[in-house]
Amino acid sequence: MYAAGLLALAFAGQTLSDPIKLRVHHHHVPIHKATVRRGDFATISTAAQGFFALNITVGTERDAPSFYNLLIDTGSAVTYIAPYQPGPHARKVGFNASTDYADGTVASGVGYSDVIRLDGSKFVVHAAFVGTPGASKTDKANPEGMNGLIAFGPQKLSQDDWTPTTAHSGERPLSLIPQLVKDKVMDAYILGLGFKPFDLVGGTALDAGSLMLGGCDKSLMTSSLTWTPRTGVHLNKAGKERQYYSVYLEIPSLGVHKSDKVASLFAIDTGTTKTLLPAAAFKIWVAKSQHVVYDIFLNVYKVPKAYVSKLHPIDYTIEGKVFTLKPEQLVFPDYLAVANGWPTDHAYSLVDVIQDELNIGGLIGAYHLIHLYVCIDEHNNPPRIGFATTKYS
Repeated sequence: MYAAGLLALAFAGQTLSDPIKLRVHHHHVPIHKATVRRGDFATISTAAQGFFALNITVGTERDAPSFYNLLIDTGSAVTYIAPYQPGPHARKVGFNASTDYADGTVASGVGYSDVIRLDGSKFVVHAAFVGTPGASKTDKANPEGMNGLIAFGPQKLSQDDWTPTTAHSGERPLSLIPQLVKDKVMDAYILGLGFKPFDLVGGTALDAGSLMLGGCDKSLMTSSLTWTPRTGVHLNKAGKERQYYSVYLEIPSLGVHKSDKVASLFAIDTGTTKTLLPAAAFKIWVAKSQHVVYDIFLNVYKVPKAYVSKLHPIDYTIEGKVFTLKPEQLVFPDYLAVANGWPTDHAYSLVDVIQDELNIGGLIGAYHLIHLYVCIDEHNNPPRIGFATTKYS
């Protein structure tokens, strides 16, 4: 299955084959339909939303419910779905969960386990998730809306999210990817992230790329992978341990160097729309770009369209290899700006500043994974992350 075009990865004499290639689509929620409720599951914005998404089915019964447009998040490790009513085979896992996200939103609810089928594949896994009920028991998932978040982050990220409901709840539930590996649904803990541009005119939910489990897709790369070690556990400003899919990188033109182990630590986060930089680097980026200003009414950085070409490119440097984000790749697509109600005489920045409490340098968000292919290899010892160019670089 899917053997053509795959990157063969050999580890200690073992060649991985038959990775699971999932259908990923870009989902757009118009501004008048955007979710504003918080606390049930993560919402990315109270304005129009655009993100890469996956559909799932939960349960084994004949009429098992589907949940649509779950945001793909490599920056968290607990999956949330809503509106959810437990099926006949669902079981409580003995834990409740609460997750704080980088955008300030909070998700919480009761932990369950049941069979999950990932859209675009025949593969199923019995896994833990958090289900939140709707306003009534008859509420069903809306194919046009956002029905939750599917978490592909490292197990360590869920450590503080789960709270036992009894003194005998046992071990915390496994996150989705570790569960897939344990059950041998995935041959190895490898994730391939290679999104494609969505329809920039209509913003419709088309098949827009691939999320590969157990391998990486060579057909989406235009260069060989540049590998660098995945970083270890670090502490956020609250003193809590965090383990992201993260690397040390440099952005020489913005003063980011590996000698600073905070500023140079960047995480791969598909749950974040923008790419976030350290405060000092972002200040330099604004100064080197022309006419970038902050709109206090729209709460976004913007630039007149005539000056988009003057934006300073971002020169990620990984193990000496430079991966450049060009000026035109640093602003939102026009249709999303229109959907947000933003005036069309400006372009709006996909680059912003990282929140200080995370205590890391930055995040590479979902939209820039169109221009960078990322291969997350937790199977290797030590874990590593590879970067390659794409035809959209």
